[in-house]
Amino acid sequence: MKIGVIQASSQTGKNELLYDATKRYAEGHEVVNFGCFPEETGKYSYIEISLEIGALIASRALDFIVTGCSSGQGMMLACNSIPGLIC
Repeated sequence: MKIGVIQASSQTGKNELLYDATKRYAEGHEVVNFGCFPEETGKYSYIEISLEIGALIASRALDFIVTGCSSGQGMMLACNSIPGLIC
């Protein structure tokens, strides 16, 4: 299984935590860190990230994605609005 980690820019400080935890619990699977990273100058909302998630899943580039925003509710709603995604 190929797993991605990506979150809205509001949560760049949690990227390393999410990535490390995902790698630890998904041992034996490939884990790819897409960011958002603290050093990035661009800022991406949960809506923009949910569109990227939809493209990554629809293209079958990834099988599963770990994501989030400030509360998680916005990302959940945005991802659930994309056909074929269940968050």
